[in-house]
Amino acid sequence: MQQQVEGVDVLQAGEGRFALPLTACASIQACPKVVALPAAPPGLLGIAGVRGRLLAVYRLAALLGANHQAAPPRWLLVARADEQVGFAVENIDAYLQVFSTEIFPISLRAELQNPFCSELLIHQGSARPLLQLDALVAAVNRSAPASPSAKEP
Repeated sequence: MQQQVEGVDVLQAGEGRFALPLTACASIQACPKVVALPAAPPGLLGIAGVRGRLLAVYRLAALLGANHQAAPPRWLLVARADEQVGFAVENIDAYLQVFSTEIFPISLRAELQNPFCSELLIHQGSARPLLQLDALVAAVNRSAPASPSAKEP
């Protein structure tokens, strides 16, 4: 049986360390200037222009409940599930190629349960929760207020 190899980034979101499958990202780039919005919901840093498009930029650490500093994030992860949503992170520590046999469900570990991390990557002795970026996108889209154009007359 041949093992599937997957590319992941190991990243820092606040005090949390996570792994992210690269297939979940449309792009990863230096975080552009983010313009804050008045009365923004928790975690929403504001909007940013990326390649001629506006994106809602969320601080990943805040969405995951990880402690974080107010320092500006360095990287922006643009979600493949919705390319108008980006997640700002403090640091990308490493790129790894991992085998599918190094990924395990974490449903049995109550202390690790997180609605956005249902699997655990164990690679060379280090364990990192594996982020489900599509679940994060769905959560922020559910919590976003409807746009004025979407309202019924």
